[in-house]
Amino acid sequence: MSEILAQHHFQTFPTYGLLELRDADSDVLDDPGEMVGEAIANIAATRWHHLCVSTVHSELQVTADLVLWDSAPRLSPPTDDDQGLLHPGDLESLTGLLTLSSPTGDWTEFTLVTGPGVYTTAIEHQGRAAATQRRDNPREDRSSAAEHYTIHLWRTADVVPDDDDC
Repeated sequence: MSEILAQHHFQTFPTYGLLELRDADSDVLDDPGEMVGEAIANIAATRWHHLCVSTVHSELQVTADLVLWDSAPRLSPPTDDDQGLLHPGDLESLTGLLTLSSPTGDWTEFTLVTGPGVYTTAIEHQGRAAATQRRDNPREDRSSAAEHYTIHLWRTADVVPDDDDC
């Protein structure tokens, strides 16, 4: 049975409706628009050292939890229409330190106690329908977070450095 090794909670008003999890030492992507477009279409997308999550919009507070596991966790399927489970792909960390942020907004760091490596990701989400309802009805209460994301990570391989990384 999988065990949680570390977890971290984060709250933000996501600038541009995006959350980004990336290796702390990663370079800017050559074409971030492709990954962002994929995240908007599918809620989340990964590219090498980056994971992008598209939120419903940027005016409501969003919460996110990062959970590091010792092995692949057994995640329950969604129980209602306002929940979901995604497997966007792998995330590489060359440093063992991740940054969770909103572009030009709040950020936090998360140390991977299992060190640098390739991490498989799974994302649970809830509250997107409620956030859409709040966005579309200006009279709705906007004081509490509607959207919540849990980003699960577990190490699956060593990182193979590119020639540029040496």
